[in-house]
Amino acid sequence: MNIYLILIVFIKLVFSVQYNQPCTFSSDSCKWSIGRRWHIMNLDNNNKILIADAESKEDERNGFTDVIMTSWLYLSSLCSYEIRLTFRYTIQNQYDFLEIYFIEKSRTRMNLLGQWKSLINKNNSLDINDSIWQQGNVTFKASKEFRINFEVRHLPDTNNNSIVWFAIDDILIENCPNEVINTTNDTQYIIETTATIPILSTTDVYLNENNSTIFNISSWKLDDLSTDSSSSSPRQTLLTLILYLFCALIALTLLIILFTILIFTYRKHCCSSSSSSSTTIINEHRNRFNKNQLNNRIGIQIEDIDRDYQTVKTIDSTIRPCFE
Repeated sequence: MNIYLILIVFIKLVFSVQYNQPCTFSSDSCKWSIGRRWHIMNLDNNNKILIADAESKEDERNGFTDVIMTSWLYLSSLCSYEIRLTFRYTIQNQYDFLEIYFIEKSRTRMNLLGQWKSLINKNNSLDINDSIWQQGNVTFKASKEFRINFEVRHLPDTNNNSIVWFAIDDILIENCPNEVINTTNDTQYIIETTATIPILSTTDVYLNENNSTIFNISSWKLDDLSTDSSSSSPRQTLLTLILYLFCALIALTLLIILFTILIFTYRKHCCSSSSSSSTTIINEHRNRFNKNQLNNRIGIQIEDIDRDYQTVKTIDSTIRPCFE
């Protein structure tokens, strides 16, 4: 039982390596669950982002909601379950917004972390490279097992010429974060929100533009992505390899112990059955031998009695005429 618990702990540690690694969508969707309107798009500078847009005129007119959902994340209590989420985003329609929730596995409910609205793009350009990008930061306390939802909402719009799309990139989930996030911009805004009230179905929007930093997509860069990612990824890869090897060693040890127990049980059972059968055979032989000896003794005694009887009879027949 203790070994089983140790295995569970190490498996969770292996999965927790995903912390402090940015999701840049450079190769895939970071193994997260994404809605049908989301897809990876290449920019002019070979940068890749995750974008969601309206699939039809009906989506533009009636509105829609789509979600990015992380896998289940596991935490330790070293930092009192403190998590910091950093991301950058852009929203083309000024009436649309982005909401972020975290879901506790133990309580199966959604907790609102914040809502972000787009800034009006004065250029009104259709090119995503000319869009205004913003940085969002939020620090919160999570449960031991949780996941994060990025939910984009396009509200119903009667204007048929409205442009609808959302883009998100460089999502960084930090376990045990520092107090300050370093960026190439001088101005930084960080919000700290801990929401414990379940979210109800509503269209009211809480807007706060102080929780974001405006930057240009061509010049903005997060320090964690430019300096630390290249140096930390080999160490994290080595740590992952060591953890996998350790888990494999534990599994091999458990298999050896299991085979040893099986062999010991089998030998014990076979030896006990064979010894009992041999004891039974020996007892049967002894009983047969004793019976044979008893029969032989009885036969000998009967023969002796017959002989004595014949001898006595002969003597009687010989002596009796002498007295006549």
